[in-house]
Amino acid sequence: TFSENTFRGDSEAGATVFVGGDSENMEFHDNRFEAKDGDVAKHLYLGGEATYGSGKESATSSDDAHSVTGNTFTDYKVNAVEFEGQYGEISGNTFETEEADSTAIAVPGAVAGGNSVNIDGVNVNVEKNSFDPEAVGVKANSDVEGEVEAENNYWGQTSGPTEAQVSENVDYRPWRMNPIDEEG
Repeated sequence: TFSENTFRGDSEAGATVFVGGDSENMEFHDNRFEAKDGDVAKHLYLGGEATYGSGKESATSSDDAHSVTGNTFTDYKVNAVEFEGQYGEISGNTFETEEADSTAIAVPGAVAGGNSVNIDGVNVNVEKNSFDPEAVGVKANSDVEGEVEAENNYWGQTSGPTEAQVSENVDYRPWRMNPIDEEG
C-alpha cells in the first residue's frame, strides 16, 4: 500500500511509478503524482509480465484486485494511469493536464510483442473520478473484452464526456454533474 505520498516524475519517456511482474493487491491511495519539471509520459503503470512475454498476468482475481483511489494526477503527456491488471478499482481520483492528446486512464496500455493481457472490461471499475475536459478520460483498447465500467465520473462539463474523451468500448452513463470534491 502506498498512501499519502508525493511522487515526482522527471522523464518524458518513462513512468513515475512502474509496477510490473506478477503483482497483486497493489494499492495507491491519497497520493499526488506530479512532474518535477515539465511533463512526464506516464505517472502510474500497473501491469503484469504478460506485457513482456512471460505469460504471467497481474491481479488475476477480484481478491487480488489493484486499487487506485483518491489520488491527484497532474502534468502527464501520454497516460496518467496505464492499467493492465485483470481486476481493479480506479475511483475518486482527479486528473489535470494541459496535453489535449493525453489519456487519464488507459486499459490496457501498450501490449508488446503480440501478447494479450486478456482483460475483461467489466472487471475494471472506473468511477467517481474527475477528468480534465481537454484530454481523453478513459480509453479501452480494442483488444479489451466487454466494456470498461466508467460510470459516475465527472468529465469536466455537466453534459458528460465529449466523443473525444472516451473510446467506443467504455460505458460512461450515467455521469456526474460536478467534480468529485464538490459532490462527494
